[in-house]
Amino acid sequence: MNAAAPLADDMALFIDSAADRALFLTDCGGRIRSWNHGATLLTGWTATEIVGREVALIYPIADAERRTPELEQAAAL
Repeated sequence: MNAAAPLADDMALFIDSAADRALFLTDCGGRIRSWNHGATLLTGWTATEIVGREVALIYPIADAERRTPELEQAAAL
């Protein structure tokens, strides 16, 4: 029996149910890989619209112009 599958399902349900928090994951290239319901409520972007796109899209324009998304990504790696 694969115990990881039920845990993954529970975790996905837990993350998506957080409506007061924007929870998302990015890959090492700065592309959004997952997007929860709270992120949709707080930003207006649906998962269908945003997954696969660059995380810089959710930053304020001034931060994107200062390359804040790239600097934060580099610090995280």
